[in-house]
Amino acid sequence: MANQVSDAMSGRKASTGLHPAAIGCTLFIFVAVGRLPEVLPVLAPLGLGKLAVGLAAVALLLSGKGSEFSLFRDSLGRRMAMLGTIATISVGYSIWGSHSLEVLVNTFAVIFVGFYLLAKSARSMKEIELYIISLICSAGILSYLTITEEWVGRLSSVGDTYDPNDLAMVLVTIMPLAMARVYLGAMWTRLTFLVILVVMLLAVVLTGSRGGILGLAVVATYFSVNQFSRA
Repeated sequence: MANQVSDAMSGRKASTGLHPAAIGCTLFIFVAVGRLPEVLPVLAPLGLGKLAVGLAAVALLLSGKGSEFSLFRDSLGRRMAMLGTIATISVGYSIWGSHSLEVLVNTFAVIFVGFYLLAKSARSMKEIELYIISLICSAGILSYLTITEEWVGRLSSVGDTYDPNDLAMVLVTIMPLAMARVYLGAMWTRLTFLVILVVMLLAVVLTGSRGGILGLAVVATYFSVNQFSRA
């Protein structure tokens, strides 16, 4: 696994420093994934999601530099654009039009712009590593605070956004990144990510989500087969 990640890193161009938009993009990850305003309610009135997108957008425009990512030339970008088009068109046919429009403007549009800024600002492995670590830390903090809260029955997130299935899906999606980091860096760094991984695993199990358990099985199978094939 360490060799695979190293190979991927070697394929990226070197950079002397982080892209100016990286700070805003990192904050966006902690808000969008880690639900920072819900974990710390005192931050809720600040509109951190929009602030993060605004900071990143301004930094990207002022710097005039970014990755070679193109929304319509990249396969994932085309899928995001198609999804946005379908979502926009569907507002006119929805049962609750005003609410659908609100979700489109206040949620999907912010996520879409955040996706573009992340892709455009990731001009080197420095930004990509920062974003990966931000994802892992966001999931780890969310998992820890959720587990330590008083709860009855199936575990759901400390905030109002993730129900048990949503929380399991988010954590299972990020867990492979945490597992990869366990193979990299100094011993204390690897142990830190191992602890985060264990906390995330415990949170997924406590959600009682069948989809989450199935996702764990898929991730475990992939890593087991991958390690066996490289042995």
